[in-house]
Amino acid sequence: MFGLLVCLAIAGVAACGGSSGSTEIVGAGSTAQEVAQKAWIREFEIEEPDVKVTYQPVGSGDGRKRFLKGEAAYATTDVPFERWQLTEAVQRCKPGKVVEVPVYISNVIVVFNIGKTSEIYLTPSTLARIFNLQITHWRDPEIRRENPSITKFHGEITRVWVAIESGITEAFTQYLSEAAPKDWTRGSSEWYPVTIEAQSVASPKELVETLYANDGTITFLDASQQKGLKTVSIKTGNGPRDLAVPSPGVAARILETSPEEKSLKKSPYMLPFKLNRTGHPKQYYPLTLVSYLVGCTSYDSPEEAAAVRGLFEYAVGREGQLIAQEEAGADFLRGKLQKRAEAAVHAIEAGA
Repeated sequence: MFGLLVCLAIAGVAACGGSSGSTEIVGAGSTAQEVAQKAWIREFEIEEPDVKVTYQPVGSGDGRKRFLKGEAAYATTDVPFERWQLTEAVQRCKPGKVVEVPVYISNVIVVFNIGKTSEIYLTPSTLARIFNLQITHWRDPEIRRENPSITKFHGEITRVWVAIESGITEAFTQYLSEAAPKDWTRGSSEWYPVTIEAQSVASPKELVETLYANDGTITFLDASQQKGLKTVSIKTGNGPRDLAVPSPGVAARILETSPEEKSLKKSPYMLPFKLNRTGHPKQYYPLTLVSYLVGCTSYDSPEEAAAVRGLFEYAVGREGQLIAQEEAGADFLRGKLQKRAEAAVHAIEAGA
């Protein structure tokens, strides 16, 4: 259907080997998008059986690097390209232009395993002090004030995170920087800024396994990876109703009220946003995550361009967004923003 076989090398190994007349492309990046990507690719390959897509959930930072090196046809990232990468991105896509559109709207959730405790409430300050190693025991008075039942658990706090360059970590640490600046002074980073090697794991799957296996553990992950885990409610005020938990539509509203990061826009087909996670009603869950598709408007062959464009069109379109909601619990990309994303994707040259 698409003609010539397109081979893309990734991590030094060529992504080749399909039947004659097929097109193979590789995508790499966000672990947050992994569930949605699998669903999009599955449905896209049903519609386009002559296209084979391989997705590598290596983390946002590594995904951007592989794309810039030409080792992946497209990248996914939970943060837009950083300033120091923009020149390289422009060069990567010449003679075309960079495409960077939001496609996956989700939440970073904080999950825990504390014996038989079924729910806990933490203020942003307490959350920051836990992950900054300042609070080390679940019976700490600061935790007990909001959670008197937790006194039944006598263990210490074990923090665990994924040791990759992750946009989920960036979103979490950015939120702590904004919501509890006096208690979290480490800034935002895709690498978790506290080094305790024994508490880091290699993948989200290992993160969930570690949480299940160890009482007293707390971590953060994308909502699509929750799998029935117990979620921390964020105490956003002093009133009994000032509790924020993930709810449908809130993350999309936060994105829609956030400004574009114009200094990171080096192409008319780039839509980078600076998320406004504060200043909303106290019931709004603030740990929003927005993840992007990254590609080019032109590729080495029309077959490769057609495959990337087709996958992107499916993902940002209504059917793709519905599947992301059903299988990953994501919010919809909608309204004017969805139309802008679709217009950017349509700029990819699908013809010869």
